[in-house]
Amino acid sequence: MLQVYALLSGLLLSMVGACIFEDFDKFNKATEIYGALFGSLELLFLLVVIIVCLYLYLMRFVTQEKRQDLLAEKQAHSWWVSGGRWIFVGLPILVLYSSWLFRMAVTMYFECKFDTLGDGPFDYGCMKHWLTLPIVAFLAFTTIHKSFHTAGWVEDQNGHMAIPESMSEDSCSEDSS
Repeated sequence: MLQVYALLSGLLLSMVGACIFEDFDKFNKATEIYGALFGSLELLFLLVVIIVCLYLYLMRFVTQEKRQDLLAEKQAHSWWVSGGRWIFVGLPILVLYSSWLFRMAVTMYFECKFDTLGDGPFDYGCMKHWLTLPIVAFLAFTTIHKSFHTAGWVEDQNGHMAIPESMSEDSCSEDSS
C-alpha cells in the first residue's frame, strides 16, 4: 500500500512541478494560482517525506525474515493499533487536498485564460460546473464506505476488524472441500 502512495505522490508532484514555473502574471488571479500550486507542491513534498520516514521505520522495526511471519504480523498490528492507522488516514487526506489545490489552480488558470481571450466564460468542460467533481467524489466515497459497512467490514470497540461470518476461516474451508 505504501508503494502505491509513493507512486501516486511522485506522479502528482511531476504534474505540479511541470507547471509551477509557468508565467501567470498576466492573469487577474495570478496570486491565487501561484498560491494553490505552491500549496499543492508543499503538501506533496510532505507526503513524500512521510512515506520515506514511514518506510524506513517499518523496515527497521518490523521483522523482515520470512521464517518469522507471525512475529512480523504481531509487530505490524501493534504499530497499527498504537497510531499507525491514523498515519494511513493522513496519507489519502494529503493526496486529496494537494490534488484539490492543483485542480483549483488549473480551474483558475482556464477561467482567467478565457477572460483574457474574450471567448466568454469558461464552461468547465464536460462537468459544466466546478462543484460537479467534488459532489461526485463525495458520493463515490459514501458508496464505497456503505458497501464495506453493508458487507460487515467494520471495527469493534478495540479497533480490531470484525470479520463477517461469511468470511470466517471455517466457512471458507467448507467451501473449498
